Amino acid sequence: MHGITEAGIALANTSSPAAALKLLLHYCYSILKPDLAALYLFPVKKQSGSLKLDSFKGYEPEQKVLSAEEEGIRFILDSRESTCLLQKKESPFSSLLLTPSMHSAIAAPLTTVSGRKGILFLNYMHPYRFSFHHIEQMENLIKLTGMEE
Repeated sequence: MHGITEAGIALANTSSPAAALKLLLHYCYSILKPDLAALYLFPVKKQSGSLKLDSFKGYEPEQKVLSAEEEGIRFILDSRESTCLLQKKESPFSSLLLTPSMHSAIAAPLTTVSGRKGILFLNYMHPYRFSFHHIEQMENLIKLTGMEE
């Protein structure tokens, strides 16, 4: 719980949403230990179209732009629910794997009262790498930024 506490203190002292998102990425990467963590955001004042890679930690995502109309991405944005892919397989959620070397993923929408901001992705090189606890911690970190689910 030490990492979540530290994240809460850091996020409480952050003055801008952009800085809070950078800290979110940092803490998700350091606490949840993915092989790749990436933040894809809509352009300012847009809530549709394409999501652009804003920042990442670990392995570099191959795609710098993701279509919000792709089935798995659209589901995450429309449902406002975190989604996971436990293993690499043919699936509407295959796009959650941001490089060919990744085998499992978690993705969570980032929304505020004013609308959709983007998606946070965590990718792991091994299948079945995470548990419900990982998803819960990721969602708690997101809430600390002032984002909703």
